[in-house]
Amino acid sequence: MTNDSSQTTPAFPKNYYQHTRTEVLRHLPAGPLRILEIGCGAGGTLARIREHRPDVWLAGVELMKLDS
Repeated sequence: MTNDSSQTTPAFPKNYYQHTRTEVLRHLPAGPLRILEIGCGAGGTLARIREHRPDVWLAGVELMKLDS
């Protein structure tokens, strides 16, 4: 038996990937920005940034297992 952690399900609440990290807004510097969020879940944080800073270029990456 191997201990492959990629086969285990993380113990996150069901709505974890819907969470918005609003605390990042106060850390964004003024001026044009490019933000790449790795592990963006459903994109709630990026959507909130877009509401407050429409001038910012945004992209997000979320890894997920595809069912075959």
